[in-house]
Amino acid sequence: EPYRRQRQMCIRDRFREATDPNKEYKISKQDVDSGKFYTKKQYVYRNLAYWAISSGKLNEAIKYMNISEEEAAKVNDTKFNIDSQKEVLRKII
Repeated sequence: EPYRRQRQMCIRDRFREATDPNKEYKISKQDVDSGKFYTKKQYVYRNLAYWAISSGKLNEAIKYMNISEEEAAKVNDTKFNIDSQKEVLRKII
């Protein structure tokens, strides 16, 4: 079990190192702006908020977190949760 956990952490870290947050933010924003939603809107906006945080666009992150919560409320998605992104943002600000 410890080996498996370590391997998962290495894979996760390697993914993070290979991913360009600015590029991911730009791609995600283009999709949203063009109306392409690959899943429920609240999750797409949450993803966009994540990439905004990762690329240092904090005001944009706040904006998209708020939109994601509004979208979740519209469809009464009680399982939707954005607390981890809010906590990260609180620590940064």
